[in-house]
Amino acid sequence: AAQRCHGHLRFSASPVQHQPPQTPAMASTTTTTRKFTREENRLLNEATRRTKVPSQDKFFCYVFAAISAAVPVFAFVKILHMDLQSYAILFGLTTVVLTYFLSYAYRAHATKIIPKIEERRLRTLQSAKVENAESQARKVASKEGLYLSIFYNNAMFYMLLIVIGFFLFANNGPTTRYIISHIVAGFLVTLMSTSKN
Repeated sequence: AAQRCHGHLRFSASPVQHQPPQTPAMASTTTTTRKFTREENRLLNEATRRTKVPSQDKFFCYVFAAISAAVPVFAFVKILHMDLQSYAILFGLTTVVLTYFLSYAYRAHATKIIPKIEERRLRTLQSAKVENAESQARKVASKEGLYLSIFYNNAMFYMLLIVIGFFLFANNGPTTRYIISHIVAGFLVTLMSTSKN
């Protein structure tokens, strides 16, 4: 830059600041970062709401899971002659744990099958020219998916319970058979319900 001092020109070099080159990663970050539009947010919220079990059905899941978890107690009391009063604490703790496992499995499996059921029901209702076909299909799919999930997970749970408790560990004592069969069966059902397939 040139400066005038006492009639003379004085030149002073100002430092030139170099901008570091922008890497491809930085470029992709700046180009891909954007906010969702209002329409995209609506579609995202709609998809999340469709695949989520309604909150009013969660209580139903817990109630049905508690009943399903308590039913094997009577089988072990009658078949293996386990005293109900002596093993009351064990039965109670196992039932509570299984209630959580089964209720979670109900909701996880229902979340996977509800979109498929809704798609089929929507095609049927649209072909019949039913008004509010989308809303009707959503309600039917939510209930049907939950009921199918309960039936499927209970069937798997009781099958695993019988195989583990009365075949794989048939030579163990009643307490060991009860604990292992219930915990392993409940864990496997929950694991299968969260699998992608």
